[in-house]
Amino acid sequence: KYKPLCFKNVPTTRVYDDAFWALLSSVPLQDDVQKGGPRLLYDFFFPWLHGKSVQEADTEDVDWRTPTYGRGSNTFHRAVLDAIHVMLRIGGLQVWEVKRVKWHLRSALLQCLLTD
Repeated sequence: KYKPLCFKNVPTTRVYDDAFWALLSSVPLQDDVQKGGPRLLYDFFFPWLHGKSVQEADTEDVDWRTPTYGRGSNTFHRAVLDAIHVMLRIGGLQVWEVKRVKWHLRSALLQCLLTD
């Protein structure tokens, strides 16, 4: 149902554009069509940032991540693991190599937990 968006090759000039961030932070994101809402993100902000429509970006070869459900207590942990996943994939590792790295990371963290 849901899949996170991961835009590659976004021009750095657009990422650092102060006007973009000022507009994005001032738009209310509730489901109110008259005030903007999520549709404005997908129809205006994301296409401007990426230079393509969301539908065009959706057809690219993207390593989709499953959203986290019902884990309110460990969302920071999941965010860190997902960030590590993305960095390793951008670095050129295959999916199975990333899984192996994350398994070793979890193993090391559990060893630290046992020794504390």
